[in-house]
Amino acid sequence: MAKRSDQIKRNVERLLSSGKGKSHFSQGDSNQLWFWQGHMRVNVKEALSLDLPTVYGPPRANLAESSDNKDVVQLWKVETEPGINIPLTINLAKTATNQPAGFVLKIFERADDNEYKNFCGQITSAGLACGCFSIRTSESFGNDIYKLAQVYLDGGRCLGGVIASDLIRIIDHIEHQFQIEGEPIVLVISGEISSVGLACGAIDQRISGIIIDYMGKEDSLISFTGKAPFFRDPYLHLGTNPWLVLGQCCVPRPIAILNPPNNTQSKPPVDKMLTLTEQIDILRSTYKSAGKEGNLYVFDKPPLPDVPEIIKRFFT
Repeated sequence: MAKRSDQIKRNVERLLSSGKGKSHFSQGDSNQLWFWQGHMRVNVKEALSLDLPTVYGPPRANLAESSDNKDVVQLWKVETEPGINIPLTINLAKTATNQPAGFVLKIFERADDNEYKNFCGQITSAGLACGCFSIRTSESFGNDIYKLAQVYLDGGRCLGGVIASDLIRIIDHIEHQFQIEGEPIVLVISGEISSVGLACGAIDQRISGIIIDYMGKEDSLISFTGKAPFFRDPYLHLGTNPWLVLGQCCVPRPIAILNPPNNTQSKPPVDKMLTLTEQIDILRSTYKSAGKEGNLYVFDKPPLPDVPEIIKRFFT
């Protein structure tokens, strides 16, 4: 019987052969980069199984009756798709008018009230509003995120696309509720779903910057563990190095990468696939092509700056 790793390798090679026309940006001209990004965003949506409407309106949202001190903290239920209401906590900026200089959106893998409060306290003290929500989970799987990803794949969707669609509708709600236009919206995401943050930034231009904390964990997009992926056939839609394509679609907006996986220099088992270190080097070159080479931050050794400090670097 063939080893599991050999089966995965053959499947990836088959997908790469089918999608061989897709590749990362390798030229040095910014105009070519913008054209390439427009083409690849279509492929990113395919990898996320997203069929987005051309015209957005604010989603249905209800302010929770149990929310106290609504001038500081707001608890919302945002309908991101029919029958699905995502709990969203918004901590308003600590300014005289509560009008934020920008928003920070944090996506959690699972709800944690203490982590919410600690994180939001740091952000609001800097004059920014902070919104937090957790991805859809199911206690039936003991919060095993890969089992949840398999459920969505079996249903013809993918977990990455579900997270992205929820985020897009939540941004729609925030824009409408607070009448923001032009203020920065920074996305913060961590753990196994970190690369989903890059995908969200690739398809939604309202995201001004992305902070991703891999927490040293292997991500399903750049490893060959055999776990259910958060994207549908990423190698078919995004080419040989999907992570790199997602990152390049976000250029020139700032990206901060914290605690990348420990295997960043391990050689992948399929030819023409690059190590994460090599992909980051090419991503730096892409920022240079766009004239924004200072907009990529990689923090792989302690001491690591906290999120407010990184955001300050983004927008000063």
